[in-house]
Amino acid sequence: MRRYYDPIQVKVGDGPMQFIWRGQLMVVTEIQGQWIRSLPWWNHVEWPTDLLAEQEVWRVEAGNASKQGIYELARSTAEGWHLVGVCD
Repeated sequence: MRRYYDPIQVKVGDGPMQFIWRGQLMVVTEIQGQWIRSLPWWNHVEWPTDLLAEQEVWRVEAGNASKQGIYELARSTAEGWHLVGVCD
């Protein structure tokens, strides 16, 4: 899995339905999992006092006409949505 931390725009229903990453619309075809993880507060100056900050992470299968893959999307209240990993 390649790691990223790219901001993305996400359309949400019961979970992520589609997202735009690097100018490409990706349609979610399957949600493979969802979990909560702690943010790495020790690496980020912007979270110095919130040791309990969390991210909601979704692993989805998504794609468009030219690209298919498994993507990890993360959402936090402080930062919004980011694409954090890709398996393609």
